[in-house]
Amino acid sequence: MNITKRLNGTKLDKINLERVFNFLPYPLLVSEIVDGVRTNIFVNRAFEEEIGFPLSEIPTLNKWFETAYGDAIYRSQVACEWKRLEREAYKTGADAVIMQAKVNTKLYGAQWYEVKASVHGEIQFVAFVNIDKEIRKEEEMQRLIKNKDSILSILSHDLRSPLGNLCNVINLTLDGNLTEDERNSLLLKLNQQIFQMREFLDTTLHWSRSSFEETKVTYVNTDVGHSIASILGIYNDSIANKQIKVNIQLHTQSILTDEGMFNIIIRNLISNAIKFTPTGGDITIRDYIQNDWLIVEVQNSGIGINPEKIDAIMLGNYISEKGTGGENGLGLGLKLCIQFIAKLKGKLSIESTAVHSTFRIMLPTRNN
Repeated sequence: MNITKRLNGTKLDKINLERVFNFLPYPLLVSEIVDGVRTNIFVNRAFEEEIGFPLSEIPTLNKWFETAYGDAIYRSQVACEWKRLEREAYKTGADAVIMQAKVNTKLYGAQWYEVKASVHGEIQFVAFVNIDKEIRKEEEMQRLIKNKDSILSILSHDLRSPLGNLCNVINLTLDGNLTEDERNSLLLKLNQQIFQMREFLDTTLHWSRSSFEETKVTYVNTDVGHSIASILGIYNDSIANKQIKVNIQLHTQSILTDEGMFNIIIRNLISNAIKFTPTGGDITIRDYIQNDWLIVEVQNSGIGINPEKIDAIMLGNYISEKGTGGENGLGLGLKLCIQFIAKLKGKLSIESTAVHSTFRIMLPTRNN
């Protein structure tokens, strides 16, 4: 389209606008008011190549907004912010409105742009400068800073208390005034404390590695029964001390998944179940296949979990509480489960009654 005719009577009609606009390295959208409607009259070559929409697909500014900002809530936010910036520009005499927004492109999905608009008479020029890499880098930096702060908080606060308990137990064990039975009891407690500390550190390291690095998924045939049996073996002492009855109902032989992630998920769910099962309670671990999904359920007896706490767990905002036997925790285990389940394209659900809580994971049985 030759938009020079549309701009007849202005200073811009003396040059070949289409050629100039197509020479620009960034996307440009030109519109004017036609019968009271702001109508798009031109997009340059960079716009079609980078953002991907020809003029025929975005004939009006309203249609462009619907296309560029598909989510209705976000579109409303962008529109409100744009109007606010227009009012400020009018008051201050600024010749352009500038804002950052996430634009849905046809070719590359959602991309961050700095959007600059300038109005000359009834003609509006809108330029789009891609800042997606810069924004993503900033977001990643903020994520890393947040993770660093979380890990420092854990190491400086959450692990300090267990270490202090260990020191107290060791000092009492070395006290010459203890009877043999008292010393043996403290040594047993010391062993439990060391096991918990090792578990805390192991979970912290896995969680920090997952948070700071792009953990790759490696699919291998994983023996479900062997993995669960090996993990239960780690917790034999804890299960015996709390006199917990463990019911195993396994039917699946193997699944194609990441064995390391699978083991970490199951280990944390079993550890969590032991922690919140009362003395003399029971834990049931079962699995079954349903519509190309492996479903593993870890159910424990207890007082249940209230809906608010379930929501906090699913959102990753769970703050650890002491277990029924006074066990400490960092609250990282369930966060790590959620992260790894997502990486394996799986799902997590939690159901709870007054007497049981069930953590259910669903993992695809095929590498899809």
